[in-house]
Formats: sequence, C-alpha cells, structure tokens
Amino acid sequence: VGYLQIVKGSSYGLIAQSNRSRHIPIPAQRGIISDRFGTPLVSNVPKFSLHILPYLIPKDETLRRDFAGLISEILLKSKEEVLIDVREAVGSPDRELMLYDNISPAEAIMLSVRASSMPALQVVSGIKRSYQNKDIPLESLSHIIGYEGKITREEYTNRRASGYQPTDYIGKQGIEAGFESVLRGQKGDKVLEVDARGIGLTTLSEVAPVSGSEIKLSIDLQLQRVAEDALKNAMRSNGKDR
Repeated sequence: VGYLQIVKGSSYGLIAQSNRSRHIPIPAQRGIISDRFGTPLVSNVPKFSLHILPYLIPKDETLRRDFAGLISEILLKSKEEVLIDVREAVGSPDRELMLYDNISPAEAIMLSVRASSMPALQVVSGIKRSYQNKDIPLESLSHIIGYEGKITREEYTNRRASGYQPTDYIGKQGIEAGFESVLRGQKGDKVLEVDARGIGLTTLSEVAPVSGSEIKLSIDLQLQRVAEDALKNAMRSNGKDR
C-alpha cells in the first residue's frame, strides 16, 4: 500500500485525472476559396457523424449485439453490418473513431438521446465542404479547386504531429490540397468532466476554434462562365460531348 501511495501515487493520480475528463475537438470553419472579386466558389455546410470510443464498447458479446442493434434501428442498417463495424472499432488503437459519417439531423437527434446513456457513442456536429452551386461553373473549375475527403491512414500518420485526427477531412487535389495548411484553420477544444461511466457532467473549459483563411484566386467567375458556355455551345453545334 505504501508503494502504491508514495512511489506510484503521482502517476496513478494523473491516470485518475485523465479518466475524469474528456477533450472534445471543436471543428473550425474551412477557409473559403473565392474568385478575384471575392465571389465564393465553395461553401461550408453543417454535418453530423457518429463517433465511437472503442475502450467503452461493451465487452460482453450479448451486450455488444444489443449495442449494435440500437444503432442499426436508428440508421436503418442491418444489425450484422453494424456489429462488424463495431468489432473492427474495438481492435483499433485510436481513442476515437468515426463509425458513420453524414447522418441526417433526425438520426443525430435520436442517437444523441441514446448516447446519453451509452458513453461509447458520440454524435459529433461538424462542417463539410459543398461544391454544389448552380451559379458556379464547377465543371471547368473542379480541377482547379479540387476537393476534400476523409483522411487516409497514411495521411493521418504523416500529419498526426500537426494535430490531425483519424476522423478529419483533408484537401485531396487542387487548391484544397495545395493550400491545406492555410484553409484548415485551428480546431477548438472543449474539456468535459465525466463520471465513472464516461458520461459528460459539465464543461470544465473551452477554447474557440479559429477559421481558416480565405484563398482569393485570379480567376474571374463571370469570364469563366462566358468561356464555359461558349465552349459548350461550340461542342453542341459540332455534335461533340467531350
């Protein structure tokens, strides 16, 4: 007892402290890409995803099946499919994983209610890039702007030291990739006090996120639209579709 209290007391104290709190990253708005006059070429829209904490997943197989069943009922997925995904999460070394992305607001609400008594589940609100704008000729700009996508395991390994998480999205091509460090911004951080079951009790501290910087291109969107329309009309007149 003396050894545990005196020699190992400080290290066990740190472990106990970490078990009483949980850090929740707050997503940052990704910087907007605009034309030379400041007209946005992309937008940021809200999204919801279901994250899972592997170390809190029930170890008993019966409880684990019930756990997967609750998720499958809400997301309208097969219980066996969810169970496979849950089992894969258990074997992951990461502290938090994205189980399912882009769930609907209605699903997010129902899962949030269930998550209040199931600490292994976390419904996370975030921000995703949208390239859907009928007023922007993205067909001729898509290769320039590029796109963002979920970070791969290799990308995560290479960028982990820069604060990336395995659930992050990252620029893959074009401006999105080339100016990733400028566009991504800085995440905020919320520290929650949790009970022995991992259920959040109160907010201990919170640091607000910092939005990414805007990238202004030399492209004139109106001129780009005229050029694209002219090219389409010429192709149509000559019976070409490529």
